[in-house]
Amino acid sequence: MKIPLKHSGEYGSGIIRALETGIPLRINCNVKNNGLITNLPDGCCVEVPSLVDKEGIHPCCVGDLPAQLAALNRTEVNVHELAVRGIVEKDKNKIFQAILLDPLTSAALTIDETRKMVDEIFAASQQYLSDYK
Repeated sequence: MKIPLKHSGEYGSGIIRALETGIPLRINCNVKNNGLITNLPDGCCVEVPSLVDKEGIHPCCVGDLPAQLAALNRTEVNVHELAVRGIVEKDKNKIFQAILLDPLTSAALTIDETRKMVDEIFAASQQYLSDYK
């Protein structure tokens, strides 16, 4: 019985093929921002067009995003930075503040509901988070 093969559309096999054969491939790739999107902070994760070949993955410079898109992205970057700071410092309050600043959370929950949700998550995960202050 012959099994039909159909490409799933995922990037993995294409990236490996480009790296191994040198046949170029264009993808959108999540990478560290090093001036690729000029009106977003360096170091944050950005998704940009990238070229893949035998030499590796080469992210393309995008330049400035339109102001409204950069503002929306900076909002998310701020949430992520505060969450990471809370994780690194093991500070439950900073994690609460990050979740509170998330646009979807703040649109759906009150401050008290958000606090309750965070408390419930920490209680359910106590065995992993016991050293958080």
